[in-house]
Amino acid sequence: MTPLNDKTMNDSLHEVKTSEGFTFIVSTYELLNLSPWIQPSEHSFDDLIFYGKLILADRKSLKRQLKRKYKPIRVLNESDRFVWFISEDLFRSPVAFSLEDRNSKFEISEEDRDILKGLMTDKLARQLLS
Repeated sequence: MTPLNDKTMNDSLHEVKTSEGFTFIVSTYELLNLSPWIQPSEHSFDDLIFYGKLILADRKSLKRQLKRKYKPIRVLNESDRFVWFISEDLFRSPVAFSLEDRNSKFEISEEDRDILKGLMTDKLARQLLS
């Protein structure tokens, strides 16, 4: 799956500046590892970085980035002090949920309620041990 255009694939290094004033040179390989969290787009990684849709920020600014509607997606390979963030409108969760899981309701059986209340009968204890 290539969510971004071929222009990104041809470039091997990308310059990324953080809001804290640090500059990193990151490989296309590292950026491609971010792909599962990014909605398919016609823009290159460089475009996403230039327009501020994909940013690299200090871990200390996590709360600030969440308020600005960014989602943390991965730690920079070079330093775990910096985290990649993607804007909420381009965020895609790589975790897939089955329809049955979404529609099923969590039900607690009578035995579960007895256990939660601390009421354990001999019959229930035998069932749990077998």
